[in-house]
Amino acid sequence: MEMSDSDDDDLEDAPAFIKNASPSKTVPQSSSSSPEKEPSTSSSHSGPNKLDLLLSEQRKENAEEEYLRKTKLELLKNISEGSQEGSGHNDVTCDSLAEEHASHIEQLELKTSELLHVQPGVLLFHPDKYCCEFDESITPSQCGFISSGSSVDSLLASLTSERLCTVLLSKVLVTCFNRVSHSNVVMQWLFLLMSVHRSPVVKQFCCNNLMDILQQTKNQPMSPQGVLVQTWCPTVLLLLKLLVNLGADANTLLGHQTLYSAAEVSQTLISEKSDVKGEHIQQSGSFCPENLGLVLNVLAVSLQSRPSLSKEELHIMFYMVAKTSLDPALQNCLQRELQVCFSSILECFSDADWPSVIPELCRNLSSISSHHHDQAYLVELLTSGLRGEELQTRLAYVFLCLQLAPDDGDMPPSELPKVKLTDIAWLGRTPDLKQPSTLTTSILQLVNDDLYRVSSLLRLLDLCVGNERNRAAKPKEELQYLLGQVKLIIKGIRDNILQQDLSKIKDILSRMKVKWSLTLHNQRSVQRSVFAWATATTHQPVLEERLRNRIVSTEIDEDVDEL
Repeated sequence: MEMSDSDDDDLEDAPAFIKNASPSKTVPQSSSSSPEKEPSTSSSHSGPNKLDLLLSEQRKENAEEEYLRKTKLELLKNISEGSQEGSGHNDVTCDSLAEEHASHIEQLELKTSELLHVQPGVLLFHPDKYCCEFDESITPSQCGFISSGSSVDSLLASLTSERLCTVLLSKVLVTCFNRVSHSNVVMQWLFLLMSVHRSPVVKQFCCNNLMDILQQTKNQPMSPQGVLVQTWCPTVLLLLKLLVNLGADANTLLGHQTLYSAAEVSQTLISEKSDVKGEHIQQSGSFCPENLGLVLNVLAVSLQSRPSLSKEELHIMFYMVAKTSLDPALQNCLQRELQVCFSSILECFSDADWPSVIPELCRNLSSISSHHHDQAYLVELLTSGLRGEELQTRLAYVFLCLQLAPDDGDMPPSELPKVKLTDIAWLGRTPDLKQPSTLTTSILQLVNDDLYRVSSLLRLLDLCVGNERNRAAKPKEELQYLLGQVKLIIKGIRDNILQQDLSKIKDILSRMKVKWSLTLHNQRSVQRSVFAWATATTHQPVLEERLRNRIVSTEIDEDVDEL
C-alpha cells in the first residue's frame, strides 16, 4: 500500500515512539520486480514487537509519574496539617539520638511557666448539697417566729413570697422594729434568706434592712420601755447552719473545736429541716459569691458592736471564715469583705486575752491547708488593723517552718511572740553566722525542683518581716543580716532566657531587697553613749535657698568689681 503526502505530514507531527514504530517509506515497485527483494517485505512483520516494547516502557514511566504525584500530594497534606504531627516526628527522632545530644536539645527548649496567679484552694461548698437545710421560700414562722397579735407580728406571720419584696422595699421592719415581739428571730430570718435568694433586689434589701436595724440599735441602745437593747450578732451555730446550707460540711468547718458537742451540732442542723418537713424542696444550683459577700458584710458590721461572744466562739468563727476564703469558687473574689471580717473578729478579743490568742490561732490555722499557695493567700488577707498585721507575721513564720522544716515539730506557744528576724533565717534552729542560713540553703535547693513553691515561700518570707512600719521597728542588725541572706539567694540563681520563671523569682527577690535596703537607709543610728555628742562630727545639710542666695551674692560682687 502506498502512503500519500498527507500521511507523510502526519507522520512528521507524530510522537517519537510512533515514528520509530512506523514502517520506512519505500519506493513503489513494479510487479516485475525480482524475487530477491521479497524477504524485505517479510521483515516488516517484526514491527508490532517493537511497538509492544515501547508501550511497556511508556506504562512504566506513567507508573513512576503516578507514584511521584501521590508522594507530592501526601507531603502537601502533611504540611497543611500543621506542626502537631511534625512535633511528634521530632520526639521520635530525639529518642533515637544519643543521650548527650538529647539533653542538649532539651536544654535549648523553651520552658513553660509553672507559676500560677490563682491559688488552687480547698473545695468546701459542694453543689449537690446546696440548700440542704432551707431555700429562698423560708418564712419567719419556719425560723421559730411566734406572733403576739400586733399588726407587725401578724404581717410577719402571714408573709408570703409575693408580698416579700413589698415589705422589704417599704422598710416597715426598720420603722417598727421595736414593736416586733421576737426581733432576734426576724434578724435570723433575714440573715438566712439573704444567703440563698436569687433575686438581686430581695437579697440587697435584706442586707439594707439588716444594716439599718444594726445602726439603729447602735444609735438607740435603749428601747421605749427603758430596757437596754443588745445588738444582734449571728451566733456560731447560726453561721454554721448558713454555710452548711450553701454546701459545706459541718465537721470541716468546725475543725478541732471542743466547745460544741456532736449532739448540739446535729440538733442545730436537723431542727429546721424537721420544721419544714413535707414543704421543703431542695433548690437546684450552687451558691452565689455575691450572696456570701453580703453575709460577710453583715457579719462584720454586727461584730463591730463588740457582742458578748466568748473567746472560744471567736476562735471557731475565725476558723470558719478562713476555711470559707479558700474555696475555689472565691478565687480572687470577696477579698475586701474577707479582710474586713477578719479584722472585725480580731478586734472582739479582749486586751487581756490577746497575748494568748495569736498562738492559739496559729495552731488552729496551721492545718487549714497543706498547699503553699493557699497558705500564702490566707496570710495576705490578714492586713487590716494592728492585730491583723501582728497575726500575719506570726502565721507566715509558722507556715514557712511547716514548708521548709516540717520535722522540727511545733514551736512552743510562749516562743512564738518572741520570734526575731535571725530566727526566720534559721527557721528556729541554732544560728551559725559563719554558714549560710537554713532558709538560704533550703530555697536554693528548691530552685532546681519547684519554682512554684519557691515563689510562695518568698511571699511568706516577705510577710514574716512585715510592712514598712514593722520593718522600721525591727533591730537594724537583724534586718541587715536577713538582707544579706536574700542577696546570697539572688547570687545563687542564674538567669536563663529559656526559663522565664527564674526571672520572676529574681524579680521578687530584687523587690524585697530594695524595700529592705530603703528601710535600713531610713533608720537612724541609736545613740548608745551620753558623750557621743563630744566626738561626733556634725554635717550641716546645704539648703537650696541658702545656696541660691550665695550664688546671687557672688554674681553681684563680680559685677561691682568690673565697674
